[in-house]
Amino acid sequence: MPKCYVRLSMKGEKLFFELRMQDGLPSSSDPDIRNRSQTDDGSVEACTADDPAESNWGDWQTFVFSRQPI
Repeated sequence: MPKCYVRLSMKGEKLFFELRMQDGLPSSSDPDIRNRSQTDDGSVEACTADDPAESNWGDWQTFVFSRQPI
């Protein structure tokens, strides 16, 4: 189970989905594997996604979704 940071934002009519994955395989002793996944929310000031403590995080990837007229 890789770990990731996810950001969602709306800019005009477009949905921006930003994803940052942790490199490598998780340890079998990782408590997140045995426990139900948690989603953390909080303030922008407390977020560590741009500067995580571990150095094994990949670059941010951005996906942009727009609604097509019907």
